[in-house]
Amino acid sequence: MISSQTYYWYENTNTGYASMKIYGDKDSYSSFKNDQYQAERKAAKEKKKGKEEEAKSDNPFLKNVDASVEEVEENTDNLNTSRPLAYVVSLDESYTHSTNKNVSAANSYKEYERDA
Repeated sequence: MISSQTYYWYENTNTGYASMKIYGDKDSYSSFKNDQYQAERKAAKEKKKGKEEEAKSDNPFLKNVDASVEEVEENTDNLNTSRPLAYVVSLDESYTHSTNKNVSAANSYKEYERDA
């Protein structure tokens, strides 16, 4: 062996573990839109019922006939469930900082301090 060279460098790894928990409705906007849809649907039913009553009173053949229709409520219990824990988001991060390889340990340390 004629000559040898020693190289110096610094390497640092930072790792952080975290998770964010969000409590409440999973999708409150969908719940809002569902409530809005139900209100519009109820208003349309009332309007339709009023027109049927008007048509019934105008038609002499329907005066003594029971033409009422019973509406069946939709079962939406499973659509509007409220869960205590909505989301868990992982915020884990890892960062590695390393310097270039230098012949001088002092230069490697200076580079590490300057960039860190």
